[in-house]
Amino acid sequence: EPSVPTSRSATRAAIRSEIRRYIQNHLHDPALSPASIARAYAMSVRALHALFEEGETSVACLVRTERLARCLEDLQRPNTGSVTDIAFRWGFCDAAHFSRVFKRTFGATPSEIRHATLARLQPLE
Repeated sequence: EPSVPTSRSATRAAIRSEIRRYIQNHLHDPALSPASIARAYAMSVRALHALFEEGETSVACLVRTERLARCLEDLQRPNTGSVTDIAFRWGFCDAAHFSRVFKRTFGATPSEIRHATLARLQPLE
């Protein structure tokens, strides 16, 4: 008869999953950080980092990656605001920093992505 997993690793995986959901729901908050996440879960920042050590990414990297993915989605859709609006919507506080991190991640600037998307959407005359 199957038993409910109660091992330490299963518990840690469940907590990581819950924290990932929390991050998804708070990406727009510029104050979202390992410290604010640890506070929300009544744990130390060190304990939070330890919880994610087993995974493929750190908490800060997870937050940044998720924010960048949402920005990319918005940049590829029309009528989602300016590049700066999009960056701020997803929790970036500095447009120049956002552009540098975005280019390092995706190989193109946010403006280049936006222009390429808009060019594809232009009706032929």
